[in-house]
This record gives sequence, C-alpha cells and structure tokens, in this order.
Amino acid sequence: MSRKTSNPRNNKPITAGFTIEPVAAPSAYPQIEQQAAELEAVRRMLTASRSTFSLSLAVCNSPALRDHLLERLASFGPNLQVVALPGGTVDVFGVVRDKFQSRSSALCVVGLEASLPSAASVIPALESLNASRELWKTTFPVPVIFWLPEFAACLLLTHARDFWRWFSHQFQFVSEQAGLQSSLQDAFAGDVHLAASLDADRKRFRIAELQQRLAGAGADPAPSLIPHVAQWLNELAYLHDFLGETQSAEEVLRSSLALHERINNMEGVAADYGNLGLIYLTRGDLDEAERLLRKSLEIHEKLGRLEGMANDYGNLGVIYRTRGDLDEAERLLRKSLEIEEKLGRLEGMAKAYGNLGVIHQIHGDLDQAEQMHRKSLEIEEKLGRLEGMAVDYGNLGVIRQIHGDLVEAERLHRKSLEIHEKLGRLEGMAVDYGNLALIYRTRGDLVEAERLFRKSLEINEKLGRLEGIAKAHVNLGSVLLMRGDANAAAECWAKARALFAKIPIPREVEQLDRVLGQLQEAALSAPSASEMGLLENCRERLTIAFGKRFGGLLAYGSRVREDSVADSDLDLLILLEPPVDLGKDLETAVRTLYPVQLSVNYPIHPLPVSVDSFEAGRTALLRAAREEGIRL
Repeated sequence: MSRKTSNPRNNKPITAGFTIEPVAAPSAYPQIEQQAAELEAVRRMLTASRSTFSLSLAVCNSPALRDHLLERLASFGPNLQVVALPGGTVDVFGVVRDKFQSRSSALCVVGLEASLPSAASVIPALESLNASRELWKTTFPVPVIFWLPEFAACLLLTHARDFWRWFSHQFQFVSEQAGLQSSLQDAFAGDVHLAASLDADRKRFRIAELQQRLAGAGADPAPSLIPHVAQWLNELAYLHDFLGETQSAEEVLRSSLALHERINNMEGVAADYGNLGLIYLTRGDLDEAERLLRKSLEIHEKLGRLEGMANDYGNLGVIYRTRGDLDEAERLLRKSLEIEEKLGRLEGMAKAYGNLGVIHQIHGDLDQAEQMHRKSLEIEEKLGRLEGMAVDYGNLGVIRQIHGDLVEAERLHRKSLEIHEKLGRLEGMAVDYGNLALIYRTRGDLVEAERLFRKSLEINEKLGRLEGIAKAHVNLGSVLLMRGDANAAAECWAKARALFAKIPIPREVEQLDRVLGQLQEAALSAPSASEMGLLENCRERLTIAFGKRFGGLLAYGSRVREDSVADSDLDLLILLEPPVDLGKDLETAVRTLYPVQLSVNYPIHPLPVSVDSFEAGRTALLRAAREEGIRL
C-alpha cells in the first residue's frame, strides 16, 4: 500500500494421508480440503485402474501446482510416466505412443494447451484426438490422465466431443493464489512528492531538519510562518508514516489539525482527517478509518474540491476491499478514477488503475488485471515515482505467480523489494517478503519460506499492521503444518483469528473458526489407542456423514495382514448404496475422517465403492479386500 496526494495535504500433519500445500488468505481452507480430496481421488483411481486403460481429465490452471501434484503422485508408486507435448503438436496420439514406456504404470500427458490456439475455428490437435480416440484403448494398458488448464479443457469439450466422452473421471485442482498479497495504493494528502523520492537515510535527515524548523517556529508561530508550519507538519507526518512510525505520524497530524481548526482552514482540516484515516487503516481500525475519511469527504464535497474527493473515494475503496466488499470497493475506485481522469492527474490515475487491477485479480480476470497494472506502471515510470513502480512490480509478480511462472514472479518481487528497501518503505517490504516466501514454499524450500514469513511478520508487528500480522501468522502456520508441527500451526492460526476478529474481517474469522474447530474436535474426541477402536471411530463418523447410504466399512491391506511398517497406510473401503460419485463421496470421506487422521502418525486412505461392486468382486482390488479385510 502506498500513500495519497492532494494539496495542502508437532505433530501429525493435517492431511488425508499425504502432504498438501496449505495456503492462506480469503478462501484458503476450502481449497486445502478440495485439493486434498481431489489428489486422493486421483491416487485411488490409479490404484483401482492398475494395468487397465482408463482416460481421465485433471484441470489445473497453475503449471507450478500441476508439477507439484505430479511429484506427489509419483511418490505414491513407481513408474508414473509424464509425457510433455511440444508446442505445435498435431498428432497427439503419435507423440504419446512413441514416448510411452512399457514399464509405465500410469501415463500423464501435459502441455497440450501449447498447441491450442484459442481463436481458431479449427484446431488440428483436437481434431487429431477425435480421430484417434479408438486407438488409445488398444494401445495403452494403463490409466491415462490429461492435465489441462481450464481454457484448454473448454476447447477440448467444444472441438473434440467424441474424445471427451471417453473421459471416465474428471478432477479439479485449485491454483495457489490464496496467500498472495497484492498491494493497494492509498493517497496521503499534501505536497509530499519530494519527500517520497528520498531514500531511507535522506528521509531521516529530512525529519531532523523539519523538527528543527518547527522548534524554531515555536508553539505559537507568527502569522507569516503559519502556512510554512502547516506544510512542514504535513511533510513530517508523511515521513513518519512512510517509515512505519504511525504513533509519531498521528501526533504530528493532530498538531496540524489543531492548527488548521484554529485558523479555520477547512481544506487543511479535511486533509488532516483523511491522513489520520490512513493511520487507522494501517492499524486495522477500519471503522475509525472510514469515519475520518468520510469527514474529509464531506468537507471536500462542500468545498467542491475535486482532487480531495478523488483521494477520499480511492482511500474508502481500499477500506472496502480490505473488508471484502469488492463491489463497493470497485464503485468507489471508479469514482476516484473518473475524477482523476477529468483533472488529468497522472499520479492519481496510476493509483486508481493499479487498485482496480487488484480487484480484477481477485475476481480472477488476470488479463484485465495485468492490463491495469501495466497502465499504472507506464505512468509511474513516466513520472519517475519509485513508490508506485515498486507496488506495480509486486502486483505484476503476483499475477505471474498465479500463472505458475515462479522465475519471473521472483524477479518482479525482488525488483519491488529493492525499491522498497531503498525508500525505507517497511509496509511494502513486508508484502514482498511474504510473496517471496510463497514462492519458496511452492518450490518445497520450507526453511527459506519460514525465514521470509518471519521477516514479514516482524515488520508487520513493528508497524502495528493488524491485517499484515494476521496474514503473516496464517502463512507461517501453513509452513509449520507442512513441516509436521500441527500444534504450532494451530497457535499461529489462533493468533490470526483473534486479529481478524478485532479488525474485523468476518470472512477470515469464519475460515479460521472452521479449521480450529476441527483441530479442537480432534483433541477432544481422539479415538482409542487400539486399531479396532480407531476403526470403530471411523465407522461411527461415516455412518453420520453418509446416512442411509452407508453400507459398512472394511479395513484391508498391510495393517490388516499384520505385515505393515510404522508409516504404512490404513486402507479403508467405504461401502455405499449406488450410485457412487467417486470425487464427491471421497471428498465427504476425507472431510469426515479429518479429525481421526490428526490422531495417528500414518496415512488413512478411504475409498468409496458401491455395495454391489464389492459383493460382486468386480475388480482384483475388491476381491483381495474381500478375502483379507475386516468388515465393520
């Protein structure tokens, strides 16, 4: 977030038997559960279809997430083959056939999207797939999964309907964008352009100089000095705020407000109210921030001062974005942009473009978001405004991160961080460290991810930024969870929950309540230490979850045969009345057994099957389970 310009101015991993990437931010925890359930569904499908052809579709918009999931699948069993199609491929079947290895137990095809021009009426690669559909079954005696981004899946449905009908399973994976922090720019009232361009050391020198000037002017400055004192106070408050010294900034602004009220300078009064609102916004007191900004707006409207109104609308838009009211945030930001364009104020236009880009990004319109950020960056570079450039680099880095281009994302975040460090802008540094940490978490470097998250947390605590502190705790908790320390993760999330409630941001409180409730339930209702006690616990939970459809539970595999090792899976067949929707029913099972999973240090792998299929022994897996299993 940057500023405003107007004149005067331990324990067991919480997983369903495998490690997933917990992510933070608005809708993170439903995504965790969805991703866990979908990955488990793929694993079970591969097990059930072993040595048998089947065709499946996995939709995943993030190449980085896709590659991570493929690595996880490869760890479940040997000989998972990944075939990457080169760009411009027409004969998809021919390329896959030539690269297929006979020892492969499953086949994953990636990269088809590079051969799909979305604007073309005829797409040769998809026509080729349609024509070769009968050959896949006779050529590949293993499960085949096509991994595609959403747009490519839509093209496949439209242009290759016959091939599409061969898909027996479809899996949906979420892209990792939760946890990423895009920066909104607010606007600090006053002529602070020169102060903004100073590096951190020169900002300190300027603070000392301004303090000396104010001391020389005295508590009751001469009338001829009052305009200068007002300007000095405004600049001093801005410098303190920029450097994260919000208490000092507030004290200076209240002195400025008293001076403006004494001389009845309503334009100055409005600017002081607006800038005080930004102090409270930084602290996370959104109600007080809005009250002060609306007082500023009321005065500016009465004075007919368009520049001030544009600032106030933009800053109110930032508040509503923080609360999660995106429609009202967008309305206010567009009002601000309309005025800025009318006035021809390039700096204001750049901020509005960038802020609207963040709204588009949250809505998932990444192309429009990138366009807005590049419009903002073009203006900021033209003005030479380093603070705005840093924010735009960071926001563009977020978009590249969502697309899975981690190399370019890191480059942009480091450009942003370099400028923020030069300017001494702590708030921007905190955001940059957090986004860089997410990159390292995605790459699996949890040590570096934790170090960067802790740096972000340390800065946010220094600034007193409640929202920043809360988000840092959520993200840090996700890393601790991935490292197997569920208790430490829960402590982080409990701290975050309390902060989000204080701000308040209800959607975050609701998400954290759900996860913390599951942790507490696991602690209060831990199953019996015996294996049979644990199975009975599972059976009781599944009976409630599936109701009349539940036809019994059967444990099978190495733990039943008593040839297991410490971390061997506990394999469970969940017998259900048909029809069985593998994806949906598996997700229900994973959610239901979540608290039980927390109580053991080995994976629990449930597999929903129909009672009819089990009784008939329609697959080798079901026949083996029926012979060796224990039915409850």
